[in-house]
Formats: sequence, C-alpha cells, structure tokens
Amino acid sequence: MTEETKRCPKCGGEGVPIIYGLVPLVPGGPRPEIFKAEDRGGLRWGGCCVDPWSPRSHCWKCDLSFGDRDDVHRGVRLYGEPLPVCIEPWPVRADGIEIGSVTSAANSPGFNCGVGIAMLDRGHWRPGEQVAVETPDGARPATVADLPFILNSD
Repeated sequence: MTEETKRCPKCGGEGVPIIYGLVPLVPGGPRPEIFKAEDRGGLRWGGCCVDPWSPRSHCWKCDLSFGDRDDVHRGVRLYGEPLPVCIEPWPVRADGIEIGSVTSAANSPGFNCGVGIAMLDRGHWRPGEQVAVETPDGARPATVADLPFILNSD
C-alpha cells in the first residue's frame, strides 16, 4: 500500500489508487494497460472526469471508493492534560487506522477538555465515536462531536 492509498473506512480492506484521465481507445487495437491493471485489482480507473470531490482510493473488498475528498469537518473533544499548541496537523486514529487529522485545537474551560476541528474520513463522522489523536505530547483519547461546539444550557 502506498502513501496515496489508505485502509477502507468501511471494512478496513486495502485501498488501491483511483487513476483519472482520458484513455485513448483504438478500435480493434490492444487493450490499454490501465484496464489490464484494473482487471488485476492493482488500481481503479475513475474515468476521464475529475472534480474536487473525486475519491482517491478504492476498496475492491466492499466496492467503496473513498479518500481525502470524502473527508468532512467535525469537532473532536480531547481528554487528558492541557493541549500543546497545534501548529501542524495531528493524526486521528480509529482502531489503529489513520482516519483524518486535527487541524486546529485549543483548551476549553467551558467544556473542561480540549476541543479541535478535524477532517475525518467518511464512516467516522458519527458524534460520540471514540478515536485517538496523536498530539506532540502523545496520544489522547477523543470523541467525535458536531460543530459548532455548544455548551448545554441546562
């Protein structure tokens, strides 16, 4: 598995790269190599049209296409010691698999924990899901939360 691919957020299977672009076909000519590679399961041809939401990886095991373009912003509540300053993305993991990153974080006196904004893969968006965030000071248990963060009024 390369850095371009990830584990499937649905089943944990290996993702293969999705390749986009126009493949010239010659009537009666040899089958283009890209289709042969797809037949072997080493990649997925995504077609000639690509947009900002096009997925980058495909899982043959459960037939899910996924990737960075399937990410969504969610909040995370981080527990433990006060947070260090977040000057670069912190990896977020679920069951040891990287599913996204925290891009901004701060200590919240109102919530009595740290709060952060994260980009999380599809399948890990549910509020209440338990994850781990790798901070410069070590891994922290965290919970996925809806945005915006709102304190209970009761």
